[in-house]
This record gives sequence, structure tokens and C-alpha cells, in this order.
Amino acid sequence: IVTDMVGGSIGVDCNGSSTDRSQIVSATEASAKPAIQTISPAATISAGILSFPAKVKSFVNLLNPLSMIFTSIAGGIFGIFFAALLFKFISFYIITGSTYEIFDVIIYSAFNVLSSISQMLLFAVIGGVILSWVSPGNPHPLPQLIDEISNKILSPIRNYLPDMGGLDFSPLLVLIALNQVDLLLAQIVRLLI
Repeated sequence: IVTDMVGGSIGVDCNGSSTDRSQIVSATEASAKPAIQTISPAATISAGILSFPAKVKSFVNLLNPLSMIFTSIAGGIFGIFFAALLFKFISFYIITGSTYEIFDVIIYSAFNVLSSISQMLLFAVIGGVILSWVSPGNPHPLPQLIDEISNKILSPIRNYLPDMGGLDFSPLLVLIALNQVDLLLAQIVRLLI
């Protein structure tokens, strides 16, 4: 942090404690160096500024008991689907109130969750295709996750497609299929409600 010695502004030293103008002037007079200080990552956390991994860890710690409840009820992926369905139902019921029957809100919630899953898979395939062009083999965890999801979706289709001379048409077929699934879910919801 750069401190203004003439104007008397308050700065923060490396330990995160506040300093006033007299301390800055006396420290500057003792050493003829400018009063520019860098802050270490430990000092940023002690000063109240959380780094990105600390925020993610606190978010995971907050949601861990909730995820354990839903995965213990239905187990694994079905527990996550049940939790998404429950939260979507609660949000739709709060929004609509008593306008629709509870069964209609449950059906609409289920189809909305399935549509969201279809959209996430669609964007994962698009992201996997773009990442394979831009930075294949990136060691960062997020591109690895996107690549793993898209490869799990594309590998069954790649097994049935013949070799096209280096061209991979499986993402195109998967994108068309996922888009059709999303349109089908929307049509079913329109017919039911």
C-alpha cells in the first residue's frame, strides 16, 4: 500500500495494523526509503480480505452438511437431483403461490431441473470443444473438469462414428441431441400445464 506522508493518510503495514502520519514520518526519517509496502497473502487475510481459495473453502464448508443430508436420503446423484428438485419446487411455489396445484408445480420443477441438466451438459460440450482448440491439456482444474465431462458425453458417440479423417462430428451430434431433449422437455411442460 502506498502511503502519503505529507497528507497524513493512514496506511497498513505488513502486519495489518494501522499506522498514522507520525509513525510513517518517523519510519521514513529513520530509513531514507519510500513508504511503499507490499502485503503478503497472510496479511491480506488478517486485514479482512479473503483470497479466492479461502472463499471457495468457506462455501464448501457451508454446503457440506446440506449435501450430506440429501445424499444420505437418496444416495449419490439421485440425492443431488432430489435437492435440486426440492429447491426448485420451493422457489416456484413461493413465486406462484396458490395459482397452480401442487402436483403441477412438482412436475414443472422436475422438468425444469432436467432442462437445467441438459443445458449444463450442452455448455460443457461446447466448452470442451473450445478448450480442445485453444488449450489442450491445460493443467488447471476447471478446464480438466470441463474436458472430463465432455469426454464422458462424447465417448459413446465416438465409438459408433466411423473415422472421418481427423474430423470429430460427435460434438455436433451431441449438441443437436441435447437441444432436442431441451425442446422436448419444454413441449411436455406446455402440454401438462
